[in-house]
Order: sequence, then C-alpha cells, then structure tokens
Amino acid sequence: MPESIGSLGGYTTQIRALNNLGQAVGVSTTAAGEAHAFLYSRGRMQDLTARYGIQDAGAINDRGEISPRSTGLRAAVLRGGVFDEFGPPNSGAGDINARGDMLVDYFPEGLGYRSALYSKGTLTDLPRAGGMQVLGQAINDAGWVTGYLTSADGRNHAFLWDGQTYTNLTPWARSSFGYDINNLGQVVGVSDGRAFLYADGELIDLNTRIDRDADRLLISADEINERGQILAPSCDRAGVFCYGSSLLTPVPAVPELPLVALLPAGLALLGGRRLGRAVLLRRRSTFCTRVNSSCSTRRATGKIGRQSCAGVRLIWV
Repeated sequence: MPESIGSLGGYTTQIRALNNLGQAVGVSTTAAGEAHAFLYSRGRMQDLTARYGIQDAGAINDRGEISPRSTGLRAAVLRGGVFDEFGPPNSGAGDINARGDMLVDYFPEGLGYRSALYSKGTLTDLPRAGGMQVLGQAINDAGWVTGYLTSADGRNHAFLWDGQTYTNLTPWARSSFGYDINNLGQVVGVSDGRAFLYADGELIDLNTRIDRDADRLLISADEINERGQILAPSCDRAGVFCYGSSLLTPVPAVPELPLVALLPAGLALLGGRRLGRAVLLRRRSTFCTRVNSSCSTRRATGKIGRQSCAGVRLIWV
C-alpha cells in the first residue's frame, strides 16, 4: 500500500531519492510556504534546511549518507550527522554510491562546466574524453560512471567510464544520454528518443524487446536495479498520449530442449510458441513503490522516490 510521509507543514512534498532501508530525501514546503530539504526515516521527517543549511537533497545511500547542496550553493555531504560543505563555488552534489563516492558538478571560472568525483576527501575531475566535455549522471559501487559527453559537432552521446577508459555507447546518435548504471555495469538511457539498455558490450533498443502488438513506445529508460528491472516512461506509438513509467522485468530465456527430450511429450509440443521477444503479460494499472531493490533501482539515489507506473506491465528477455 502507498505510504504517506507527510510534509514539513506545507502542502507539497517531493521525494528525490529512496534507499533500501526505506529512508527518503527530497523537498517539502513548510507552513510558511518555503521549500526545505528533508530526511524521512523511521516514520519521522527531519528538516535538513533548518538544521544544517541544506538547500536540497537529491541522493541517499544505504549507509544513510546524503548528497545535498548547501544554501551557499556548494556541494556537500551529510554523514552521521556531520555536514561537510566541501564543494567549490557554484557546485552541486549528484549520485552517491555505497562507498560514499559522489558525483559533483561545478563551474570553474573561465573553464566551463565540469563533472568530478568526490572520494575519500578528494575532488577529482572526470577526465575529458578525447577533449570532449563530460557530464556524469550516475555511479555504481565499483566507481563506474555513465552520463553524456559532448562531441566537437555539438552532439551529446551516452558514455560508460570504467575508471580508465571511456566507451561512447552511441557514436551514431544525434543525441543520447546515459541515466543510470547498476553494479553489473549495465547502463540505461535514451538515444534519439528511444529507450536503450547497454549490457555485455551490446546496445539494445528496448522497444525491440516488448510485445509488438502493444501500442507503446518506450521513450527513455531512467533507472535500473541489480535484478535488471528498468523503469521506462512511454507514449503511444503515434506520440499523442504519454503515460507514467512501465516496469520492465527481465525474463530468463527458455533453453531449447534436445529433440530426444521432446519426443516423449509428443510432436504437438513443437507447435507451441517459443519464448523469444518480450510478451505483454496483461493490462493493468499498478503503483510502483520504490522501497527496496525488488521494485526499485539499485541505487539508493533515485530521481523520484515513488513513481506511478501507469498502463501495461511489460517484460523483456
């Protein structure tokens, strides 16, 4: 059942991230109508702006470490009740992994936009990819990063960085972005308006893995967890109506049995439909509550803590 977490006295609460312990961070309005950052834990909401001077909180890991931005517009981290405003001027904290490594964006004077990794008290710029500007979006527990890089011709391309080497996931695309990465190194995102999955060196258009008869176009893939489940917003194929996110759940491929094993069951089995591409299970409306890795993404750092999954539930293989 959906759970209401309340507010800081106002009318609006937005969950930005949820970890696997049920702790949530986000922004809520006060009785005075001001937007304050909050931490929700063990049934109670704490005003982080009032206590620590935090402007917003966008990520939390399973150790309860929060990556916020201070009211002084600097990236910060909140660990064990200690607030550390470490970022340079005009910086913001992004994704944080289980080790406490954090992505940071900032604007050094005269140098343009930069993404950096904050780890063990040190802020290190992500290296440029062949001189191309890089923006990190998500980081896994191994320190691998996805996001996008901007080529010389102004096009954006989703990338995977394994700590040493950049891989341009969509060199042919007009525009693409990597949005999330799990601990298997699988990346999801969008390329030219279509959801993709990058896994085992292969880029997969997720629209090729859903039922062909479903009037759905997966326009992006926003998040992926350790089970390979993906949240993907969609529209109808005409692009007229758009829906909430669909939950895509991977289904193990059915191995082909040897002919010897099929014969005792009769040749009628050979007329059965093989499970190849994804199938439409049933039409339903569901509410995807991101309270743990079974229905959420791997990362304790999400964009939205609770998300309505309207329409059909799809599976891919």
